[in-house]
Amino acid sequence: MRALDARDILRLWESCQALHPIDRSLEILRIGTDAAWDELVALPLGERERRAAALRIHSFGVAAEGAATCPACGVVHELELPLAEVAAAPPVAADAWVAEVDELTLSLRVPDSRDLAAVAGCVSEADAVRVLLARCVTEVARDGEPVAVAAIPDTAVGAIAALIEARDGTADLRISLRCVSCDHAWDECLDAGEYLWLEIRDRARRLLYEVGVLARAFHWSEDAILSMSTRRRTAYLEMVAA
Repeated sequence: MRALDARDILRLWESCQALHPIDRSLEILRIGTDAAWDELVALPLGERERRAAALRIHSFGVAAEGAATCPACGVVHELELPLAEVAAAPPVAADAWVAEVDELTLSLRVPDSRDLAAVAGCVSEADAVRVLLARCVTEVARDGEPVAVAAIPDTAVGAIAALIEARDGTADLRISLRCVSCDHAWDECLDAGEYLWLEIRDRARRLLYEVGVLARAFHWSEDAILSMSTRRRTAYLEMVAA
């Protein structure tokens, strides 16, 4: 893994704006890690998040700030995002494993980006869970006899979904918050890939501004300006502003 440079940031800003968030996260990882697309789409969701957090730290540093709005009173809260903890989490394996639930023997795997795309159009959480089970439960048996995934009783669905979620603990990252104004407690989802994209978008806009200022002042090409370090570009910008 390497840090995203100025050219990477502008290239990603230009190519990723129209992409679905799932594809956008994968494309950022493809550029930042030089991994093949087929490898990335097969990563467990938690592993994808772990790598996105690591790439963000490599590119922009450990400190990560965010904001959350209290759903009860509307007060905006600033918060530190635990990207370092996400990046330091153990790698998540895609290997299937066997579990027992309500006299059922199941072969399970954790979801990947293809599975997430498959549930994107579901209108309810229950529908999404059923779609994920159909994809992530590869075998089901009772007393040695095969059972169709669709025939899994509703009483077992929640337990199976909990097993899959527990196996990939970084797939659904949540931050517990409490409002300092009204004392309301709630959870916010942390999407490391989307957070990285928002930072790339903001950095790209800043880079475009810097290129415009320096090109007008010194008649340098975009390539020459982007090849400079951040410190050197900043020094020239200060000269222009003086």
